[in-house]
Amino acid sequence: MLVQEGLIRETGRHFYLSFEELRQVVSTNRLDYGIITKRRADYGVFERLTSPRVMTSAGEIITNTISAISRRACRT
Repeated sequence: MLVQEGLIRETGRHFYLSFEELRQVVSTNRLDYGIITKRRADYGVFERLTSPRVMTSAGEIITNTISAISRRACRT
């Protein structure tokens, strides 16, 4: 429907809008396409990120291997 009316350029682009934004587009027949463009670009950046192997609840990122952690535990 939104693609047919020319509000969204390609099928599937509505996933870049929040539910409230989508409701507003449907009710007003207006869309700032810059929102979708920016979110697509942001998604491209986030998609290339890799998460750390282990992160503690305090935000510390542990980069040691398991064997290094085991050796340290044996010393204490």
